[in-house]
Amino acid sequence: MTTSSASISHVTLPPWPSVMSPKHLGLAVHLHHEFGSRKLVEHIYRLGYCVSDREQGRATSPTFKFWDDFLSRVMQPIKMFIAATRNANWPVYQEAKVQLHPLLFATNRSNYARYMSVLLLLMKRLPPEVQADVEMGLFVAKLTEAKFNSVWLDYTLETTENKALKGSGGIIGLTLKGSALARLVTAMYSSKFAAMLSQMKQSTKEKDPSTFK
Repeated sequence: MTTSSASISHVTLPPWPSVMSPKHLGLAVHLHHEFGSRKLVEHIYRLGYCVSDREQGRATSPTFKFWDDFLSRVMQPIKMFIAATRNANWPVYQEAKVQLHPLLFATNRSNYARYMSVLLLLMKRLPPEVQADVEMGLFVAKLTEAKFNSVWLDYTLETTENKALKGSGGIIGLTLKGSALARLVTAMYSSKFAAMLSQMKQSTKEKDPSTFK
């Protein structure tokens, strides 16, 4: 009767973590050493007579437990964060940051941990119009038209504006010359705005030619 009750209580609890009685753990260890079959252990586990292969590994091997924790608590949130960025998925992006937050404390990254706490609160209190924009994926940018290639906005700035400023004919050598730097920046952005206005004018002309008669 006790054995049946233990089996029933074990199988009705969530798969992991669950109550790990000596009987369930012992049977899993025996099956693992006797047959070396993960599928067999998982099959008996689904019947409710032993712990899962993962639980067995965590209970009997410190090395297994270390790498299991690393994969589930470190690598999984990082992969979620990268995938959410590439796919412009705002809910997954938020969840990934929530899961990464404790790691900043654990690794003594005090400044990152402190400001991540503020960032998580601000992400929950966005104005409605901003919330609508980020849910559409506007918290990242695309440098080329393709799938799974969105990047962070600061990276976009580094590979566009900063790259142009630090390249040939840029600000290198002018940072201590205020007037020369001001003339360069004014010329660069004036030409960009002029090109944008010309493009807007052309677009308007195509839509309504009578405007420019």
